[in-house]
Amino acid sequence: MLGNSPPVTRMILASDGSTTVLLEALVGEELKLEVRDQETRPARTLEPRIRLLLDLTPEFSVLVRRSALCTPDGRDVSRNLVVARYRTHKLHAVFTSRTEPIGQGLMRLGLSRARRVVGTGVTDWDATVCAYKAYVVLDGHDPVAYIHERFNPSIVPCGQEVRA
Repeated sequence: MLGNSPPVTRMILASDGSTTVLLEALVGEELKLEVRDQETRPARTLEPRIRLLLDLTPEFSVLVRRSALCTPDGRDVSRNLVVARYRTHKLHAVFTSRTEPIGQGLMRLGLSRARRVVGTGVTDWDATVCAYKAYVVLDGHDPVAYIHERFNPSIVPCGQEVRA
């Protein structure tokens, strides 16, 4: 888990609670949600690892959403891939909202601490190295969403060199 990263980055990556709350505390502003793409599609189009984490058969339909959490002036703080399977209307509203970040919706439902981190590391952010965290959101013991968050390296430094 990026042991040479700054302490703030290690805290964000280790947390099993709301990343939205942590990022808002870090930037000192309320973040807004920007949904960039959202569709329903068959689980067979997903990576096998995501299907396994969400206990999906290939024909199961899932919501796939790409979004960002942004500062009020429009700067991306995180870019997110969300894959959701849901059985209840309350979770459907959380994962399809175009105004409320998922973390806030989960807190409203009392699920803010129901996450299991399944990966951390580095990936790309506009040809720069950035930190990422992947986790599964749980409703009880039932996996309901896979979320992969990439963090703006100018806000959440990862301690890695810039890629050429």
